[in-house]
Amino acid sequence: MPTPRRWTTLAALSIALVGCSGSQAGDGARADADAVIPPAVSATSAGPSTPPAAPGAYATAKPGAAPCGALTAMKLGTAKPLLAGRLMVRSVEGAGDVPLPYDVMSAPDAPTDRSRVYYERGQVGLAVVATERWQRAGAGYDTAVRRRLEDEGGEVVDVKTGDPALPMVAWLPTEQPSGASGTSFLLVGYVKHPDGTVQFIQIGTFPEQFTDVDGCRALALSIAATLTPGKRALESGAGTRDIAFFDKKFKATVPDGWVVSTQPGPDFVVVRIRELSEFPEPAPELGIALTDHPPSPNKDGVLSTQPGKLLGRPATWDLGQQSNRDNKPVFFARARVTLARDVADAWVNTFVPDARKRALAIADSMVAAP
Repeated sequence: MPTPRRWTTLAALSIALVGCSGSQAGDGARADADAVIPPAVSATSAGPSTPPAAPGAYATAKPGAAPCGALTAMKLGTAKPLLAGRLMVRSVEGAGDVPLPYDVMSAPDAPTDRSRVYYERGQVGLAVVATERWQRAGAGYDTAVRRRLEDEGGEVVDVKTGDPALPMVAWLPTEQPSGASGTSFLLVGYVKHPDGTVQFIQIGTFPEQFTDVDGCRALALSIAATLTPGKRALESGAGTRDIAFFDKKFKATVPDGWVVSTQPGPDFVVVRIRELSEFPEPAPELGIALTDHPPSPNKDGVLSTQPGKLLGRPATWDLGQQSNRDNKPVFFARARVTLARDVADAWVNTFVPDARKRALAIADSMVAAP
């Protein structure tokens, strides 16, 4: 890929993984804001609920629509993986797997957590971003997902994908977006995977390419129509998991419904173990960052301590409670241990007190691998 003209303009698509609080990040943790969607597609706007479309009543492209900038004339290329193969999608020819932008002190997202199929040549750019939500579609999913997508400037509709087993509900624009964030969204939506979990999908371009609402909707629908489930399955059953921090290897015992992901950095590694929750509730998370530059200990909100283990070493967990931006209580735990010259900085964030207990039991179970 050539050096991008505006590497950060489509960074408006870099939606944070869902967490419990924008300010409650825990030591070493990334601030996991709850789906901070740009103004063009706000997840929290009020308004009347969009009634569900009748089964099979998919959004359709308007015949004879004007082109969506230079993008409409471009052919779709071969299928590319999203989320390390959880999904497959066809974008324009020349698009490839390019991580979302990150600062010099950070690292690319774990490809299992969030990934992007990206194209940029001169003034023409197109991004397809997928985020694993670590959530299951429960009984109230259809209503909840539509409510979450409602916003001005568009409508919430059923969108046809490349597989009937992968239903999508999405926001599509009905008027020209402002493009103030540097990104004009063609589609923002959720798919329900055949395994019952939920993924968040965004398609966006540079504002100057959004030249016609109907044409850009048609482009988004043509790309969405190529989305299919991939071959990679979530390993969420109860059992033993291998986790690694560079050359330091461990085994952890997890109950059913917990999934491990690893984010490698230049001089640190972050392992996250999440419990699948029911959409739209954020997934409880146990995170561990191994680094030789740990942040200063954070004692805000600590109410008590609890002895335990972390990576096979004795640890003292700080337990506490803070409120997120919606004034909802977040139950957390924090601990750190030393491994040779590195520090393992750990945190738990959850809305569910019992989930914190389950996360600490996973931490207790970790032992060095032979």
